Order: sequence, then structure tokens, then C-alpha cells
Amino acid sequence: MQTVLADNKGGITLGTKIIRKYGQKFAVSCDSKYIVLTPIKKNFNNSKNKNP
Repeated sequence: MQTVLADNKGGITLGTKIIRKYGQKFAVSCDSKYIVLTPIKKNFNNSKNKNP
């Protein structure tokens, strides 16, 4: 687990290792206890058009 701090605008820095591994785009899910960042694949929008 990694601890990150938010800046005054709410931005966080994940670091280059995480960006290289997961990419730069994340979906944010929140509930009363947790904030979860889920990586979004680069071809996420195109995956709907592919044949199964």
C-alpha cells in the first residue's frame, strides 16, 4: 500500500512506477470509508465495438 497526499486543489501524485504499470486514466469510486482508483484501459471506449 502507498500513502499519497493531496495538494490544495485535490490532486494526488501517484508516481512514475504506478503510471507506467497502470496508465494515466483512472475511475474514482467513493463510499463512506474508502476512495478507490481503478485503472481504465487505453482502449476502453473501443472495446464495446469488438465482436465477442
